[in-house]
Amino acid sequence: MMTLLILIVSNVAFGIDFTFDISTEQDSFVIENENNSISISLKPYGIAPENGSPDIEYRILQYLLPQNERAISLRIVENICETLSIGKPPQVINSIPLNSNSENTDSVKIWESGKFPKECIELAKSEQLMGYSIATVRFYPITYLGDGKYLLHKHIKFALETDSIKSYMPLVSTSLAENIRKEIISSVCENPDMFEYSIPQILDYSDDNYHIPPLPGDSPADFLILTDDQLISSCKKYLDETTDGFRTRFVSVDSIYSFYTGVDNPERIRKFLQDAYRDWGILALLFVGDYTHIPVRYLTAQDLAGHWVETPSDIYYSAIDGTMNSDGDDEFGESPDDDLIPDVLFARLQVSDTNEIAIYSQKLDYYRFSSPPPFFEKILFIGGSIHTSGTDNTGAVKKQSILNETRLDSVFNITRMYSNYTECGGDIELTADNFVSLLDSGYFFINHYDHGNQINISMGSRSGGGGLTLYDVASLSNRYYPLMYSFSCDVNRIDTDNIARRWVVNSSGGGIGMFAHANTAWVSEAYMDNFLWHIFCEDRPLFAGELLSIWQTRLAGRPYDIAISGFSGHPLIPFPTRIPDSLAISFSPTSLSASDTLLNIHIDGTLTDSVLIAIAGKNKILYRNFVDSNDFTIHFHLSDEDTVWLTVYSFPMQKFSIPINPAYSRFVYTIEASLQELWGDGDSIIESGEVFSPVWKIVNSGFLAFDGYSKIEIPSLGIVDSSAVSIAHGETLTLYGDTCWLTDSIGEPVSIDIITRTDDRADTFTSTIAGPSVEPILLIFRNLDGDFPEPGDSARLGIVLKIPSAGNIFESFASLDASFDISPDSLPIDDIPFGGLDTLWFEFIVPEDFAGELPIGFEAGNAMVRFRYNLLLREPHPPDSIWISPSNDNITVL
Repeated sequence: MMTLLILIVSNVAFGIDFTFDISTEQDSFVIENENNSISISLKPYGIAPENGSPDIEYRILQYLLPQNERAISLRIVENICETLSIGKPPQVINSIPLNSNSENTDSVKIWESGKFPKECIELAKSEQLMGYSIATVRFYPITYLGDGKYLLHKHIKFALETDSIKSYMPLVSTSLAENIRKEIISSVCENPDMFEYSIPQILDYSDDNYHIPPLPGDSPADFLILTDDQLISSCKKYLDETTDGFRTRFVSVDSIYSFYTGVDNPERIRKFLQDAYRDWGILALLFVGDYTHIPVRYLTAQDLAGHWVETPSDIYYSAIDGTMNSDGDDEFGESPDDDLIPDVLFARLQVSDTNEIAIYSQKLDYYRFSSPPPFFEKILFIGGSIHTSGTDNTGAVKKQSILNETRLDSVFNITRMYSNYTECGGDIELTADNFVSLLDSGYFFINHYDHGNQINISMGSRSGGGGLTLYDVASLSNRYYPLMYSFSCDVNRIDTDNIARRWVVNSSGGGIGMFAHANTAWVSEAYMDNFLWHIFCEDRPLFAGELLSIWQTRLAGRPYDIAISGFSGHPLIPFPTRIPDSLAISFSPTSLSASDTLLNIHIDGTLTDSVLIAIAGKNKILYRNFVDSNDFTIHFHLSDEDTVWLTVYSFPMQKFSIPINPAYSRFVYTIEASLQELWGDGDSIIESGEVFSPVWKIVNSGFLAFDGYSKIEIPSLGIVDSSAVSIAHGETLTLYGDTCWLTDSIGEPVSIDIITRTDDRADTFTSTIAGPSVEPILLIFRNLDGDFPEPGDSARLGIVLKIPSAGNIFESFASLDASFDISPDSLPIDDIPFGGLDTLWFEFIVPEDFAGELPIGFEAGNAMVRFRYNLLLREPHPPDSIWISPSNDNITVL
């Protein structure tokens, strides 16, 4: 039995404390005697501490916190202990790299003094997971007192002290994406239902309108594919997941670089992804391209020997809270304040050219839709000898311990391929030849524990079984394409060609994806193997990216382990976590009309799990949900589709095309609508002071001619235009509205709705407008005598404004936000021409507690958009002068 968690979240003790309970059962640990010392392991699994610490395992536990809170400290409220008089001291952890030639995995040195936690429980990290605040704690159920005595911590009550933060959450999300996020939170946190989080959700069939760079008001997306100009066309052709039920967007990094500032291209990409996560609510992210197409970032972390090492890792792009450089140096991820938990499901498809994209697409389709049902019932476990003698059974023991803990072999058909297999309960000897032969037998998941590097993967090399080189992996010709996790060194080092890449892009065999490491793996990191399979069995994720996300989150507080973990492949690869049901799908009617539609679906077979069902057109999601009944009816609305696809996430998946027949009707709709700049700076963004005209294009896809009207509405600008139209079957017509002058916008680009209507339908598009951004460039802070103010003085504050971009400001205002009274409450901003200046004057009494610096908030804007700046009033010192606001809008002047 494992540690029992009694989750009692108390009322907030002092407004900032949240209290939790943990209890430890007597049979949740194992004491192993080693001559004159012992080691203590936890059941079903624990984590070995770093080298130099007593060989006593600990647990990682994670707790959901209220929205916009983070844990800053932990204190023990109650500790009920029992003394264990074992009579022997613990060993010292001395883990070795998996690629070491040492014969010993751990030293038999007896612990006398050195590293040991001060308390039995400690706060490891407080981070954001997909917008949810979580705290990670390390819990040591047993600690060492000395003289062969230990403390068993039977019951711990502890409190987490929290502080307010700004959470980085999506502004909007599809319902499916948010449901999957909540499932991940439920998997990770001990108290997933304690606090309510709210993210606005849209119906899955909303229009797909968006901008580059992303803007508030863009419609959400589930899946983002990031590539470069060379590969993007092939990505759109082969990797679009929309018809399978996941709204997909494609963005080239080459289009990002010109929009974003940064010290280098990885930082520019990260800033874009932060915007895409916020404004599009993306759930999953796929990088298409090897390191020559999408640059890698190196994360710095201490390995288990305490050495600082750099690892190429896409965690930099997927854990998007903060900067991942909290201390502002030239290294990333090494600060305790850096957030390393992924906020999106992610993977990298390490292709080098367009041909490899096409190859992978064919393999992915075959895996999903054509793999025979028995393929999804079989798993291959590989355990190799890791010592130079080849006589140890390290890999086999690890694999067998996972099977004993998870009982996976009671669910799936497991083949055990071990070094020295007759000695350790294996089914077949681990050799490269046997591995190649077994691939054709069809296993949907392979678990590998042995040596490896970028160019070789061992298959029992220490026991005479050999291995596979890059060439060997690229030459595999197996019929079925499995997933794989390799607990080995460097086989997924993404800054070079590597084994995982060749496994995935092999045109005649190999696999569909590989969980693997981008740097050296250590013997005591083998708990990562246990973690992955316990997540597989207990949390039952549906997709590869979901498994990776939960896995990496469970590694919180172990930065090196997170940095080296990754997945080569596709984040939306589905897989079963139990023997899948055999399902036959039928539906009626078999063709549809372009109107409100009912589709009756029957599933023939026993449903032991809910099944994801999706209906989609080429560019739009019409319906998707998890269903758990054999007969149900789906109601959805068709608009401009000529075919829709019904996709069922069974194993194998099933996909049906359903034709749409307009039935000799007229069918007129808008295919595009925008604001056309007639006079301005030519940047395709309508700014204050520029002249424009609404323009929209309609098409008749029906069989009858259409005589009627077409109207365009822009509610935020008060624009309504209508035109009489006559349009024949198959004809396209472009319409223009009246000439307009934008007079009332302010600030950075914002997205506005454009609605077009005909007799029987409405279509919604978006466009971008902007105004000049108002910047305070100079503060004048003086008392009535013209001197720097003292506490209690009557003071005047002058704020000098500048308009740094094109256009003029109309009907705008400015106000101050402070903890003291300011007069007036607000001031109008007079017309300021481009490049002009204006000064706003406010008066107030300086607070008595003024100590040389006074923070206030300054807000400028109008009904459409507002800007806020944080100002700090202080006595100016040379070289203070006119100063332009930096991008973070924190003004420290003047």
